[in-house]
Amino acid sequence: PEWIARCDALEDLVVAENAIVSPTPSLESNTAMRLLDVADNSLRTLPNLPKSLRHLFASGNKIDDIPTVTKSCVSLETLDVERNKITSLPNDLAGLTKLVRVNVRKNLLREVDPPLMHRRASSLRSFRFS
Repeated sequence: PEWIARCDALEDLVVAENAIVSPTPSLESNTAMRLLDVADNSLRTLPNLPKSLRHLFASGNKIDDIPTVTKSCVSLETLDVERNKITSLPNDLAGLTKLVRVNVRKNLLREVDPPLMHRRASSLRSFRFS
């Protein structure tokens, strides 16, 4: 619903395991948001995300592209997009300097080697892509 975008103090938004098809409204203005869990729905795209977001759980959807993540989530630590339809990882994924956990298992990826990702190798704690 639209009112969620106006919840300025909202830190965690969990709407997992529903039948949501369209993304929530833009969450860019939710400056307190740290966690978004939209796992196990039927989303094809993600909403615009806040810069403050640290943990994104969007597994089990129908998402085929995740460009909004790298463009806006400068504080992101966890990216879990397992079981979607993603065909490639964003070229600027390595630019997320706080990213320590990535789960891209069970997608349609042909390669998992975004440019400059080798620079992030020393800080990654978990990278799942089988």
